[in-house]
Amino acid sequence: MEATADLLRTLAAVVRAGSMSAGARALGVDKATVSRRLAALERELPGLFERRAGAVVPTAVATRAIDAVGDVERALARLDEVLRTEQDPRGSVRLTLPTPIANHIVIPALPALRGAHPEIDVVLLATSRVLDLARDEADVAIRNVVPQGSGIVSR
Repeated sequence: MEATADLLRTLAAVVRAGSMSAGARALGVDKATVSRRLAALERELPGLFERRAGAVVPTAVATRAIDAVGDVERALARLDEVLRTEQDPRGSVRLTLPTPIANHIVIPALPALRGAHPEIDVVLLATSRVLDLARDEADVAIRNVVPQGSGIVSR
């Protein structure tokens, strides 16, 4: 049934777009691929559509199937959104580090981080003072000294 669903998605794209060429563009494939897929669908489920003067005209059953394909596509898009939203890192991170490291390494790298993870806000606390992570003065620290205190992991 999975192969049939893929073929029905091709039919849906052609019908929605109005032609095989436009459907192929919408799917990101060439017209010959769309033609082969429609031929396979005709063999598997004959009578779903007619070819008339270069156009693909769906039958009533195909129209209902295309509506169902649309429902499935919308449900999959919602599922993808839920999963992506739950997995994408987001929020604010307070990073403490010495000013020279901030200026020469971290600040130049921030645009790439922002591009890859737009939902993360980095608050830079560039200082020579060693802020205390255990007292929640920062979330992450880059230091040029060995950290002191229990519960701190360093690399």
